[in-house]
Parts: sequence; structure tokens; C-alpha cells
Amino acid sequence: MACEAVPGESFAPFAEWRYEGRMRTGKYAALAVFILAALGGCTDPEPYVYRSGEFDRRAPDFGRDPADVETVTVCYNRRVTSPADLQEMARAECAKYGKVARYTRGSRLSCPVLLPLGAHFACVKP
Repeated sequence: MACEAVPGESFAPFAEWRYEGRMRTGKYAALAVFILAALGGCTDPEPYVYRSGEFDRRAPDFGRDPADVETVTVCYNRRVTSPADLQEMARAECAKYGKVARYTRGSRLSCPVLLPLGAHFACVKP
């Protein structure tokens, strides 16, 4: 009698099995997303000049280069970027404004997650 289904009611063990099946599918989907994210992280991103608020649409200079800069931050990965590369990127950015780059400090976690190291330069008049 324990295995008989009552007409109009769901058979509880079958309902639990279907729910458990969905849980397994969700776990596999989460695992697939994790693996893809990990594989995507295997490539080292290129260093770049970081501009805080660059994607803030409310900023007055959104989508345009700023009129002047006093500092430049270059985000990088220590394994693939040399100090000479950092200096050259900062020099090129400061040169747009007729200035030269002077290294001020390095920092961790001042840049977004993929490249958490930042080299900070001051752009000064020559």
C-alpha cells in the first residue's frame, strides 16, 4: 500500500527525485561556469592606464580624454610586465599633456581584480 499513488495527488518520492535532478543540473552549471572563468583567467591581460570613473556616464568628461592629468595609474601583472613597460606607458600618457612621468609609488588592489597591481606616476612639467 505504501507505493500506491492516490488519484489527484503527486507521488512524493517522484517529486523529490525531480527536485534533486534540478539541483544536480544547477550544480553542473555552476561547475561549468567556474571552469570557464578559471580557463579565461589563464591568459595574462595586457597592462593598461586606469582611469577611475571612466565608465561613469554622469561624469562631465565621459567618453572624452580629460583636459589635463596630474597622476597616471598603470594596472599590470608583475609576471609579464617589466618596469620599463610601465615607465613607457606612463611617459606616453603624460606626454599627451606636455608633461613627464615621475614614479611615486606602487600599490595593491587599487586597480580592478584582473590586474590588481598599480604603478602610480605623477605627471609634472619638465
